[in-house]
Amino acid sequence: MDFPKLFLHSSLLVLHFAFSSSKDTITINQTIHDGDFLISRENNFALGFFSPGSSRFRYLGIWYRKVREQTVVWVANRDDPINGSSGVLSIDQYGNLVLRSYHNQKVPIWSTNVSVEVTDTCVAQLLDTGNLILVHDRSKSNVWESFDHPTDTWLPGMKLGLDRRTGMNRFPICWRSADDPGTGNFSLQINPKGSPQFFIYWDGKWNEFRSMPKSTCDPYGHCGTYGICDPDFLSRRFECDCLPGYEPKSPRDWHILKDASGGCVRKRLESTSLCGHGEGFVKVAMLKYLTLQQQFG
Repeated sequence: MDFPKLFLHSSLLVLHFAFSSSKDTITINQTIHDGDFLISRENNFALGFFSPGSSRFRYLGIWYRKVREQTVVWVANRDDPINGSSGVLSIDQYGNLVLRSYHNQKVPIWSTNVSVEVTDTCVAQLLDTGNLILVHDRSKSNVWESFDHPTDTWLPGMKLGLDRRTGMNRFPICWRSADDPGTGNFSLQINPKGSPQFFIYWDGKWNEFRSMPKSTCDPYGHCGTYGICDPDFLSRRFECDCLPGYEPKSPRDWHILKDASGGCVRKRLESTSLCGHGEGFVKVAMLKYLTLQQQFG
């Protein structure tokens, strides 16, 4: 090859690389093949195909662009690896992001699987937050985002927990191993019952490894209205008690079920009044006032 042709060929390669490295969107007429990448606008994250550790399988994922050691934060086909470099990502005629393999074009390996009305204006974009979004180009409304489907990494801006309106439950699940990003045994979830608490779950069972708050008396309103809580309750066999002049609203729940959520009410007998026939104050020592802000930050 003579010098002018070699120079032209090299220049085209440089231009192609520069274009590819700055591309952060996919339209309905574009595809991402193994070896191609989406790069977020500020070069924070990249989307492409990778093989974790010593694995020979290929996965579609998102990783930090500026970190020298590849750190993957999201995987699309974590339980459906691709054998070889035959993977291709595109937006199909229904407006969904679809991952296919040349070995089997009819059955998708992975899809966003959402209902989209205007298919000719769908655009997928990799944001600088690490969020891959599918939007209507005209209305600019999100119809799908990877932040709603975390893998094993909780990135800033992600929401965790159950959305009672939509029924969506967002929680990360660990990899099986460094060589396999498949669904592992451990997940980080919020228990939606009572006061919200984080739990690490293992093998589908509710095994608590660590929880906050630690003290029995830390949960807000643990002993109900006009109740007080004493963590050193061994002599009484129950941590809850009523303020002076008050008694349990439901003695059965309080003494038998050890459930003080019903709180306390004023004692009904006048003879038990601490203040006699007038008004006054009663000293209650060794108490800590806990606000909602202190409880939930």
